[in-house]
Amino acid sequence: MGRSEPVRVAIVEAQTIFAYALCDMLSTDPALEVVGVAAAFSAEVLRALQPDVLVVDIDGAEIDLMATLRVCDEMRPEVRVIVLSLDQQIATVSKTGTLEELIDAVKGAAAVAAG
Repeated sequence: MGRSEPVRVAIVEAQTIFAYALCDMLSTDPALEVVGVAAAFSAEVLRALQPDVLVVDIDGAEIDLMATLRVCDEMRPEVRVIVLSLDQQIATVSKTGTLEELIDAVKGAAAVAAG
């Protein structure tokens, strides 16, 4: 059965114009509710906004991604984090993912490297 309430999304983005552009774009989908935008991540952001999904841009800001993930895991382990980056050298695959997901990520990374 599908989810009846919209997915609550919080955006962590240091560049205000880009943050609100993301907000506007995500808000076009009725299944999503952007609950807030923050220039930096903190436990208070997580507590105040109560997101289901946290979209974090790691470019251009001093964001400690591992610390962010730890705080999310401690405070709201159900929160999922999506990382935005201009760095095409970064790819993430969950350790609980499938072999096919890993193979696809490896092939995708190789394709980016080949240009």
